[in-house]
This record gives sequence, C-alpha cells and structure tokens, in this order.
Amino acid sequence: MNNNDNIVGLLRIWFRWRKTILVFCLAAGVVSALASWLMLKNYYQSKTIFYAASSDVLKPDKLFGVSGETMYYYGSPEDVNRVLAVAESAQLRANLTKQFGLYSRYHFDSTSVKGRSDFQEFFKELYKVEKNKLDAVELSMEDTDPEFAQKIVLAARDFIDKEVCNLIRRNQLNIVSSFENSIKVQNEEIKAIEDSLLVLRRQSGIYNTATQSKMLTDLTGIAQARLARVSAQVKALEKEPGANRDTIIMMRSLVKGLENELSFLKNNSTVSFNKGMGLIDVLSQMHEQKRKQMSYDAVRLEQIRAAQQSEISSIYVVEDAGVPLKKSRPKRMMIVLASVLVTFIFTTLGILLLERYRKIDWNAIRNMEN
Repeated sequence: MNNNDNIVGLLRIWFRWRKTILVFCLAAGVVSALASWLMLKNYYQSKTIFYAASSDVLKPDKLFGVSGETMYYYGSPEDVNRVLAVAESAQLRANLTKQFGLYSRYHFDSTSVKGRSDFQEFFKELYKVEKNKLDAVELSMEDTDPEFAQKIVLAARDFIDKEVCNLIRRNQLNIVSSFENSIKVQNEEIKAIEDSLLVLRRQSGIYNTATQSKMLTDLTGIAQARLARVSAQVKALEKEPGANRDTIIMMRSLVKGLENELSFLKNNSTVSFNKGMGLIDVLSQMHEQKRKQMSYDAVRLEQIRAAQQSEISSIYVVEDAGVPLKKSRPKRMMIVLASVLVTFIFTTLGILLLERYRKIDWNAIRNMEN
C-alpha cells in the first residue's frame, strides 16, 4: 500500500513538473548535440585482416623439397605471435611516426619527454592490433582523414611483412656465412690434397691405380704364360737327340730372361706399386669425399641465397584496407541519449529534493531551537 502511494506520489510530481523536466532534457539534448558536433571530430577507421604465413615458406629445406617433410603454408601460433610482436613493436611506431610526421599532424611536442609520452598514449587509441577468434590478425587505424587512415594501415602492414621476413633472413645470413667459410676451408684442403697427389704420382709413376693395377696383373700373367711355354719348349728340345745345341742354349737364355722379368714384375714392380698405391688411394678417396661435400654445401648455399632473395610474403591478406566511407566515432546519437538520460535522472532527483524541502516546517524548527 505504501509502495503504491509512493509510486502515485512520484507520478504526480513528474506530471506537475513535466514541462520543467522536458525543458531540461531538451536543453541537454540540444547542448550535447551542438557540443559533440562542434567540439568532437569525426574519426574514420580503416582495417585490414590477414593471416600469418608459415616460416616454412622461407626455409630452403622446405622450399626446395630437400627435407622431404610436409610444407605448411599457414602459420603456427608461434608465427602469429611473431607477427603480433612486430605489429606492436616500438620500431613500427617509430617508422610510421617518422614516415608520416605524426608528431606534427597530431600537435605533440617531440622534443619533450611528456610530449613523446602523451603521443604514445594518443597513438595507442588510434592504432589497434589484435588476434580475432579465427586466429587472423586485425590491424586498424583511426584518423579524421579516411584516406590517411588507409595509408597508415597499408604502411604498417607492409612494414610487418618485410620485418617478419627480415627476422628469418637475418638468421639465414649466419647460415650463409657458415657455409661460405666451410666451402673456403674445404677448397683449401682439396688444393692441398691435389698437390700431395701430384707429388706422389710423379715419384711413384702411379696415375691411375685401377688401370695400372690391372695392367700389372695382365703383364705378370703374360710373363708367366710365356715362361711356361718357353720352358716346355726347352724340355722338349733337350729330349730330341738331333736338336741343335745352340738353339737349346738360346732357349735356355730366353727362359732365364723370362724368369728375371717375372721376378721383377712380382717383386720390385709389385712392391713399389703396392707401396705407392695405398697412400694414393687414401688421398684419392679423401679428395673425392671433400669434393662431394663441397659440392653439396655449394648447392645448399645457393638454395639459401635463393630463399633469401625470393619475393615471398610472410602474411596472407584476407581483407584489404580500403578508404572508410562511414565514421567510426563519435557516436553522437549515443552521446545525446546519454546526456538526456543523465539530465532526466538528476532533474528528477532535484525535484524530489525540492518537494521534500518544501514540506519541511522551517518555522517550527526555528521555534524549537529558540
């Protein structure tokens, strides 16, 4: 019952003061509309959305299919975090500030610490980077000039793309330097081995161990066959009663010569050949291995250089930055409605207090005090 009476009383007060409340609310709406129109500038937001590319696209092993592993094109969480780190870096802000003269445009003093600090806070309100629910990166910029906002977004996105690529390429530079040093050392080692082989071959007369080994074996076999044939002929002549003694003596001399030839091939030539062949084979194998390794390193070096010079983007653009047609803020209607609502609430409270104040018998209170 009391609640109903209170509500009815409140409605009566509202009805009695309705014109005053309406005037105050209309005045608040008009003033807030004029103030927001005259004092608040229109800001336009340009936005681009893109995905981070996988670092695999800049790795020569994956790029040229050397590793045989699956190549991923869309970035992992680490790749996304790398893009976000660059997008929020002080280096990017400094680049944009210098490129577009933002201190002058937004009227901040670049020579004072406070001016630079205030500018950073102001710029953070305009420039936003975040990862959405689909793991794409959203980059936006607000400005009073819609075309300028677009330029900032495009410049920031290009900077992010190049800087992320450069981060990976800087690591590859160290690998390139390592390969270049390795190839240089291997080249010097190969030259030293070739010089040693040249000296040994001149001293031993061995230039091709496989060919010369086969030749020595063939010569030994031929000498053995000739010795066996001539020895058999001598024995046959010796059994013949009418054989010429001079012929037999000549044949025996031939046998002796063949025996000496065979002995030389088996002992001196074979021992000398085997002694030089072992060291020459070892050096030849080392030379071949070094050349194969250097050839492999040279190919890897060229692949890394090709990956460095490749025009591959570190991001995949989903939504390009366009010139915004509608302002992003201020929301003047919301400002007007909020000001009218606040005015209505405070006007009502003021009227209620005024009504309560009128009901107080101030004369009675003064008499009680006296």
